[in-house]
Amino acid sequence: MRAEWKRDREDLCAAELWVRAATALAEDLLEALESCDRTRNSVTRISQIHRAGRTALLAEFREWQSATPELTAALVKAGRHHRNGYIVAWRH
Repeated sequence: MRAEWKRDREDLCAAELWVRAATALAEDLLEALESCDRTRNSVTRISQIHRAGRTALLAEFREWQSATPELTAALVKAGRHHRNGYIVAWRH
């Protein structure tokens, strides 16, 4: 039980970093996509993840981590860089 709690806590920290980067990327993509582009629905969903509760955020993060581990890790890293002040141009 303790190991599961620790994993959830670590994953939630990573998920919060990930969602910052994923949201920024999604918002930029939405600006670039045409209004009739079929990709908009998926991108809109990504941009709304940050509004989800912790449980939903954690589930979404783990789904992405399972499906696209390299991309997810890169987004976590980008979120960490933003938090630490290395990236300052993101909108909130």
